Amino acid sequence: MDKKNIEELLGNYMVVPEIQREYVWGSNKNIVNQFIDSLKENKDINVGFLYSYSNGNQEFIIDGQQRLTTLVLCLYYASIIQCKYGDFKTLLKVNSSNMSFTYRVRSNTEEFMQCLFNSGLYKEKEIKDSKWYHACYDSDISISSMIDFLNYLDEVKFNVNYDDILKIKFWYYPIDETSLGEDLYITMNSRGKTLDNAEKLKPLLFEKSRKELKNWGKIWDDWEDFFFRLLKGDDITKINVAMNNLIRIVWELKTCGEHNELKPVEAIKDLDLSDIELFFEALKLIVNSEFKNEINLLLGNKNIYRNDGNFLILKSLLSVCVKYSKNEQMRNVEMKRVFQLIYNKMYRRGSQKHIPLLTLLKTYRGSNEGNFYKIVLGVCNGAGKDDYFDTSDLLMIQIMSDSVKDNILEISAVEDEFWKTLSTDVDRCHYIWKGDLSTLISWSSENNNFNIDEYRKYSYFFDRLFTEKSEHEINLLRRAWIVGMKDYSPIKVGSYYTFCWEWEDWTRSITQHSTDFKLLMDNLIKDKECGKTLDEALEKYIKQGIEKDYIEFAKDSYLIDFTNNSNACDIYYHWETEDWWICTYGSRSRHNGFISLHNAYILKSFGADYNNNSLNNSKKIGIGDWCVWYWATSNNNCIAVENYTCRIVIDIKYDNKQKKCSFILKSRDSQQNIEDKFVEGFIKKENEYHLDLDMQDRFNADLIKDKVLEYINRFEYLIKNEG
Repeated sequence: MDKKNIEELLGNYMVVPEIQREYVWGSNKNIVNQFIDSLKENKDINVGFLYSYSNGNQEFIIDGQQRLTTLVLCLYYASIIQCKYGDFKTLLKVNSSNMSFTYRVRSNTEEFMQCLFNSGLYKEKEIKDSKWYHACYDSDISISSMIDFLNYLDEVKFNVNYDDILKIKFWYYPIDETSLGEDLYITMNSRGKTLDNAEKLKPLLFEKSRKELKNWGKIWDDWEDFFFRLLKGDDITKINVAMNNLIRIVWELKTCGEHNELKPVEAIKDLDLSDIELFFEALKLIVNSEFKNEINLLLGNKNIYRNDGNFLILKSLLSVCVKYSKNEQMRNVEMKRVFQLIYNKMYRRGSQKHIPLLTLLKTYRGSNEGNFYKIVLGVCNGAGKDDYFDTSDLLMIQIMSDSVKDNILEISAVEDEFWKTLSTDVDRCHYIWKGDLSTLISWSSENNNFNIDEYRKYSYFFDRLFTEKSEHEINLLRRAWIVGMKDYSPIKVGSYYTFCWEWEDWTRSITQHSTDFKLLMDNLIKDKECGKTLDEALEKYIKQGIEKDYIEFAKDSYLIDFTNNSNACDIYYHWETEDWWICTYGSRSRHNGFISLHNAYILKSFGADYNNNSLNNSKKIGIGDWCVWYWATSNNNCIAVENYTCRIVIDIKYDNKQKKCSFILKSRDSQQNIEDKFVEGFIKKENEYHLDLDMQDRFNADLIKDKVLEYINRFEYLIKNEG
């Protein structure tokens, strides 16, 4: 048991899972009145227990989700009113594919929350008038309750301080993912009893079908026996889980609506036993295919690599098997196509659109003609907010559809190439495309005519630029890209700029300037064909660069190499000195050290580089015991020229705004005073001696170095004469 505040909890990935009940507190004024009053009365409040169990880097909430959801909404409202909205978006990771607080009770709710937190809106009319607000949200209990609660906060002029909300605590109890954790999950959750709902629905279904001359009792037993054989000694109660899940899937497929719980009284209005039988026969076809592992999800078995709580892939495969139940050859090839498309849409492109997919699958099953590609192209235009596939998806689907016109029963070379590009197997070390091949397709097309050979050329060469087998450092490519982009600009991330560190940085940079990147590759490919290595081709390309913004980072590797000791490749503009500062230590989330561009050039004039980042790693300058190194913090940096025997140092700092270089002479030994004869020309300030060098005409690192060497030589001369 641990005590954690809201800020600490949201530092993890907190998930409200599918089995949890709807968020309802927001619509109950009696509850929220008491809750909000308690927050106002006691800033150091502990709001009770929060139970969860882990799955990978996610914490699935067992109990406490009503309180946590309410507090997150309070935090959101307060952030807008109190000008803390940027802090809130960072804390919740709103701009990432996975927010730090995710609501998976329904996919609609999860989608709504991400759109809401990205909008900065809290008034009901503004929310519902937004382009991202779907009509189907009106029937979602959780969404309505969230909007009601935001209205309530606005009505009562909620004014608890944003930072005080962050400090509100829970008694936090994380339960490891064991049978104990699962049992507690079911026991504490008021909806754990849903496992019995299939049995409750059974007599209603039998009554509805009593006039049919079919032994439905025997058929039902066969269905349960089917799942029993899949258990292979596992807990027998999972049969109920599987039956419950499958019937809920059939209900959703038939009605094109989300039903996060199998409610017998409601389900009987839409379902009969023949509906379940239709999809059960389809399920049997899947168990004999390469996709049989998808059925394990019905039993409640977790897939550690991906989460498909709404069974989107299984629903898609079931639809294929229903449509082509009598055509094995077409069924097998169609399952591969559908699996690739839905998997790509969900796990690479990050879409969890449930209702649009259900609608699409219903159209697909009901069509007598047309494979999945044709149905998609006939139904989706990519522009509608309720389309499952967008324009990038449709471009890829259209080309694959064209490639199989002559032989629909075979996987085409185009399909094979596209799927290989999209995969993240051992031969591909980058995650740049993220399921979107539109840039590669545009490189491989002329006058809208796609060329598979051009595609292979660009796809394979692109992978060589980013894989471990490329035989070159990625910084070389970064520098070449600075040269190659016509009007180069690093990617802005908050107040920083990056020369592309995360894969998403490369994605943004390349897709936004795809024509320039294609020209870069064309040049490199041409030089490769002439016998140059990739390194040689890149170096040649860099040398052809013209003067422009940021070109100093490309001319050689000196400046960009300062990022080698950090988990980032970031810079930011320091307005106080009007200089670029380069991140030397830290990461994207926390930059711990910087060196200014001009200080880096001063270090270079002494023949030192990014490796000389401490006295122990200093570089000797060839005069006595003098050496040079640099020190860097998050808000200060300088070049140190030091005599490690006499423990005397000269700190060098350049201010590009004032166009001057400052020299600070001091002793490392607080008990040692520097003799007057050594400080001629310096001005004493406390225990240090200062000297400024005016550089209004132009910055000259060599002149700065010469000035330091002049002092050092005089110092050495005085020491020897004294001896």
